[in-house]
Amino acid sequence: MVPGLRANEIGACVTMSASILVDLRSGRLTGTTVEADGEAQGDAGFACEGGAVSLSKSSEDVLKETVTRLAITGGSGPESKCS
Repeated sequence: MVPGLRANEIGACVTMSASILVDLRSGRLTGTTVEADGEAQGDAGFACEGGAVSLSKSSEDVLKETVTRLAITGGSGPESKCS
């Protein structure tokens, strides 16, 4: 038996970037771009269907983080969790 060969775990890592631009007739008022990462681990399940659950969870996390950075922090936040 090789350790980890049949670990039955699966993971997903999602990176998302978003931009907001505010242009006036006189020119650009403001613009910012943010990037966030989401990562999730879970049970792989039969035939790896757990991948959909991990992908969904990591996507949910990254969407929340991206919107928070755009709306509240103006683009600052923690470093990337995905490697």
